[in-house]
Amino acid sequence: VKKGETAENYAATRLPAIQNAVGYLKVGQQTAATFGALSGFWREHTLSLEQRLVTQFQFYCLSKGEMYTFTFSCDPSAAKETQAMAQTFLRGTTFG
Repeated sequence: VKKGETAENYAATRLPAIQNAVGYLKVGQQTAATFGALSGFWREHTLSLEQRLVTQFQFYCLSKGEMYTFTFSCDPSAAKETQAMAQTFLRGTTFG
């Protein structure tokens, strides 16, 4: 991680790589977010992967000089349930 880099800045640098790797990408909500003890950047997007639509929820957070990315993927029909599960998981996550 570059000195002074935020989770939001880091997430922005990752987006072009995602766009280049898939045939279709629609970015949804992007926002600063806090889940329990973790503060960072939340992104939702839908992409085409091997001829199939996939919804992903990504959370980027910085802890002790290291950037962590949590990615949760699902069929778009399960997005609501997967988002709730992802956020519950993140609220219970801590770094030692």
